Amino acid sequence: MTELLRKAVATLSELPAEKQDVLAAMVLEEIACEQSPSHPVLSIEALEAEARLEYLAGKTEPMSF
Repeated sequence: MTELLRKAVATLSELPAEKQDVLAAMVLEEIACEQSPSHPVLSIEALEAEARLEYLAGKTEPMSF
């Protein structure tokens, strides 16, 4: 493991569990895309992780349908 990755993991470990899970899903999705050319780039899991991260960051607004 590189020093930069160690630092990232240490920093992530200090975040709330929900944010850790979102970021972990994003990293795993990125790795899956790198390892398999047939893996969909925008999978449901990646979209969900991105949306959850935006929600947690307060970048979303309620919508009325």
